[in-house]
Amino acid sequence: MKEMLISDIIEKLIAYNRRMYEYGKNVRHYGTDQELRIDQIHIIDYIGRHPGCRLGSIAADTDTYLPTISLQVKRLIKLGLISKKRSEQDQREIILNLTDEGNTIFNHHSEMDYQWSSSFSELLSAFGHEELTSIDLFLKTLLENKPTI
Repeated sequence: MKEMLISDIIEKLIAYNRRMYEYGKNVRHYGTDQELRIDQIHIIDYIGRHPGCRLGSIAADTDTYLPTISLQVKRLIKLGLISKKRSEQDQREIILNLTDEGNTIFNHHSEMDYQWSSSFSELLSAFGHEELTSIDLFLKTLLENKPTI
């Protein structure tokens, strides 16, 4: 009985993971004519929440390689969504901010995140305290252990 339940949970996790993967593959418009991928919107989101940040902080906080972030930032600068300037304290460092269009995209994405979060809250509100504690523990364990795929 327990093994069947575990198997069923794993199948549901796989199905949800596939949905999220498919969602992430598609380009989308976020309140402008720009078509962006999910990795690009995550960089815009990070800069929107941390104005004046540097490439290294984006890479470290998102657990992404610096060359990958650097390449995406260059592309987003060319699209006119991010601006860069040299740090006055250290000319080797580049400070990043969103342009007006970048801010439009950031705000649109923030609203989408809020709606997504609200729908999850609604789903989770159907569970009792003990069930929510178990769900929380499972997700925490999943994230901490990073099972290999």
